[in-house]
Amino acid sequence: MTEPAKPQRNSTRQGRYLAIITAVTFGVSLVFPIAAGLVQQASALPAWWPIADVVFAFILAALAITVAARFERRKTLEIERTTYRVYRIVVNLILILLVVFLVAGDRIRWTIFLPGIAWRGWLFLYAFPAWLAALRSTSTGEMNVR
Repeated sequence: MTEPAKPQRNSTRQGRYLAIITAVTFGVSLVFPIAAGLVQQASALPAWWPIADVVFAFILAALAITVAARFERRKTLEIERTTYRVYRIVVNLILILLVVFLVAGDRIRWTIFLPGIAWRGWLFLYAFPAWLAALRSTSTGEMNVR
């Protein structure tokens, strides 16, 4: 007996949805360390804030690991070139953070701000090539180059 044919999964849609959901989660997750670092008193934040931070951080890490595991092998030369250009831009954020530290150092709670930004920045740089492959993937495994 033969099994009925299963509908083919649309990896184009799944890859793009996964990439978009990961990007949105990344953006929301960035709000937590930025806001927590900018308030002078931790009591100014709602009681649920640290819990939501940890939940979004966990979801972000899980999504980034999923993207990296599923799409790392689909990188192309075009993605590597794009990734290099993005790395060259993002590396300037280190200097910008240094300037912020020198100008507004006492108005930011760096012990809260820096760890949250640092690990999210590392995760972004680590997963970006696979994320870009997921965003540009097609059902045949080819890349949509725009």
